[in-house]
Parts: sequence; C-alpha cells; structure tokens
Amino acid sequence: MLKTWYLFLLCWLSLRLEANPGLKVRITQKGLDCGWRIGMELLKQAVLKETFPSWSGQESFSVVKVNYIISRLRINAVDFPETSASFISGTGIYLSVAQASATISADWRVHSWLLRDQGQITVSISGLFIAVIFKVSRDSTGHLSTLLHSCQLSIDSVKVKLSGGSSWIYSFPSGYLEKPIHTKLDKSLCLNIKNKIQMMDALLRKHKVLSQIDAFAQVDYSLVSSPEVFKSHINLDLKGTVYPAGNHTDPPFAPAPFALPNQGDSMIYLGVSNYFLKSASLAYYRAGAFNISISKEVSMICL
Repeated sequence: MLKTWYLFLLCWLSLRLEANPGLKVRITQKGLDCGWRIGMELLKQAVLKETFPSWSGQESFSVVKVNYIISRLRINAVDFPETSASFISGTGIYLSVAQASATISADWRVHSWLLRDQGQITVSISGLFIAVIFKVSRDSTGHLSTLLHSCQLSIDSVKVKLSGGSSWIYSFPSGYLEKPIHTKLDKSLCLNIKNKIQMMDALLRKHKVLSQIDAFAQVDYSLVSSPEVFKSHINLDLKGTVYPAGNHTDPPFAPAPFALPNQGDSMIYLGVSNYFLKSASLAYYRAGAFNISISKEVSMICL
C-alpha cells in the first residue's frame, strides 16, 4: 500500500513539474549573437571602470630578496577582436574571446634591506584567450538560474615597462615582475568571471516573476520547467497566467500543450496560447474591469 502511494506521489510531482506553459519564448543563434555583441560593448565600458585590489610578493634579484607591492591598477585600453557565442545542447551557452589585448597601468613600490624605491608600471597583455561555459536552469521558485560550468584561460605575452624611481630600476629585469603578474592573471581572471556569474544569478533570483500589467491585473511569467537548450536555439516555457491584482487563484482551466514553429530566421520568437488569453479575460472580469456604471437616467425610445 505504501509503495502504491509513493508511486502515485511521484507521478503527481512529475505532472506538476511538467506543467504546460501559457507563454513560450525562443532565442535563436541570431538573438544570441546580437546579445553577445551588445554585451561585449557593455563589458568594455565596465572593464575600463573596474577597480582592482593591490597585491604584493617577493622575488630574488641576484643575492637580494626584493619585496614589491603593485597598487592602483587601472585598465587604460582593451580590445576584443575575435569573439563568439553559441549554444551547447543540454547544457547552456559557450562564450569565447580570442586574441584580446589590454594595457594596464599601476604604481609599484620595492624594498629590501638594501634598497627602497617606487614609480609607475605599464603592463601590456596580448594574445589573451578566454572560453567560458555556463549552465542555465530553473530554480525552485521558477527563476532562471546560471552556474559557471568551465573556464579556460591562456595568455601569450605579458610585457612590463617600469618608469620613475632611481636609475638602477631600469636594469631590473622585467621578467621578475612579468612572471608574478602573469601568474596573478591566470589565477584571478576565471575566479573573477565566476564571481560575476554568481552575481548575475543572484540578480536573476531577486527579479520579480509576477509583473503588474495595470491596476486590474498581474501576469506570472515564472519558468514552469528548465530551459531547453539546443544547438540552434534555447526555449523558455513560462507560466503565462494572468491574475486579478492581489488575487493569485489559478483559473478553473489548464493550459494545453502547444509548440513554436521550427524556424530560426528571427532573433526571438514569442508564442501566446489560448490559455494566456482566456486567463487574461477572466482576470479582468474578476477584477471588475468590465463593469459599467450608468449614473444618469437614460431615456430610450424604440421605433
């Protein structure tokens, strides 16, 4: 008997998790490409405003151990000549940047028992490659969720030029600073990307999935299932129920299954079901939007 109830509960939960949507959204490769181009422009602007923490270390120079501090890092220029974005079936989205370059300036200070000096540093980075895959899914509240799946990074060249300070500093081999800077970038860039994706996920979870249409109605566009990711597009199934404002009782009818046409010429497709339209009509009726009050006497003559 217990086993029967357990199977019944599993079937009921399966039906609830696979509820039919009232709205469907499809984003194609064209839409992804457009969003990625806009995203890259926004990324450039954000990178140029980015602030970075200072870091310190120690390097051996001849028989002297020199302690250094790199501070006030700022990116002066950045270029992303080769970028791409694509869907990965069943997983999420792949983003890559190749042959990127950047120029970074900072302040430096060195000290040891023998010497102490400071000045400015210019770091030129070239041949930067970053490939990121992040998963997309649905959380328990119907919000879109993102998670970093993998991050690959390589840098062809890091060149350092020192200025300021005493004349001895110009004989200081640049490799002594290029190595720790290269190592620091290797360790921090993917970690920084992971933190950004986590921040994006937190914002998505805070985003309201119940939106006010007007004084009479609200629409619930939470996800009813995890996004379906294919090689050419991604499908989002939204609840698409319209409620009277302040009353979230589901309508006495359920959405029927429907599908979007198999097309990819446009960037985005929106599918609206009969369920969405019926729930909207019912919501406005229940909210009193169709009520008409006649305050003056009206005389009617039938001829």
